[in-house]
Amino acid sequence: MKRRYILPTTLMLTASAALAERMPPQSPLPLPHILALLEERYDIGFIDDVAWVDQGYWAVELVTRQGRELAVNVDPVTGHVIR
Repeated sequence: MKRRYILPTTLMLTASAALAERMPPQSPLPLPHILALLEERYDIGFIDDVAWVDQGYWAVELVTRQGRELAVNVDPVTGHVIR
């Protein structure tokens, strides 16, 4: 390999690894299905916010019908609360 190709190749491999970490999993559940699972688990009054976190999970902020505010992180493949 010629020296002039080492740096571009290294940058390309580093960038592709960083992008792979930010990609969603190969077989995630649809978001409406995940939200339905949360509705089964909690007595949800409303969902305030849903955001994809680059570490690979959904962050969901919700309020129960009793007024309790919850922030849960959900595995996109299983739909289980992870934190």
